[in-house]
Amino acid sequence: MRHDRSLWTIRWKRGGLGWVARALALPAAFWVGVLAGQVSLAQSTNPVNQLTPSDLNRVMPGVPAPRFTLPDADSKPRALASFVGAPAVLVFYRGSWCPYCTNQLIELQKLIDSDLGGKAQVLAVAPEPVEKLTEMAKKVAAGAGKSSGIVFLADADHKVIDTYGLLNEGAAARGRYMPHPTTYVLDAKGIVRWKFTEVDYKIRPTNAMVLAEVKKVLGQ
Repeated sequence: MRHDRSLWTIRWKRGGLGWVARALALPAAFWVGVLAGQVSLAQSTNPVNQLTPSDLNRVMPGVPAPRFTLPDADSKPRALASFVGAPAVLVFYRGSWCPYCTNQLIELQKLIDSDLGGKAQVLAVAPEPVEKLTEMAKKVAAGAGKSSGIVFLADADHKVIDTYGLLNEGAAARGRYMPHPTTYVLDAKGIVRWKFTEVDYKIRPTNAMVLAEVKKVLGQ
């Protein structure tokens, strides 16, 4: 289920034409918002899921990334809005204990050093307390051979993860709150231009994929 498009296929097979009837029942004002790019069409076919913490089609390319403010590794509040003005790579990872997350962030640090430096900021959000951010930053610095240029952000109560619809419900049912690993590329206005979500936590986007999408945003 690497591509979000496959989620639509599953919903069509399971729901048939039912989603069409629900969509047509929505008020005209909603569809005006869709046409204006202010509301995600992915949200429109399942309004109830707008309130659930797990809805992988909620934040899709073409819509503004939901704004948030989270503490960084120095406990300083950092607002997503403060990064508007340049492209950003926004990563939601499972935690400092996850080797696949560590490897992904080490690779992104290498990308910052080789190609992204000065072009795009990398933000990494985890459902962990601030002290765990420092732990991950040290791992990334050791793996990349250089101090991390990634901004690590603590979403200890997973509210931002829930807002983005990324909560792994299977893990949450076992008392472990974490996102499905997801990477977004945002443009200078904070609009989502690319998204990679994979329910298989071992699969992450390559640096080549991320760089290609950042270049598109930059018009290169």
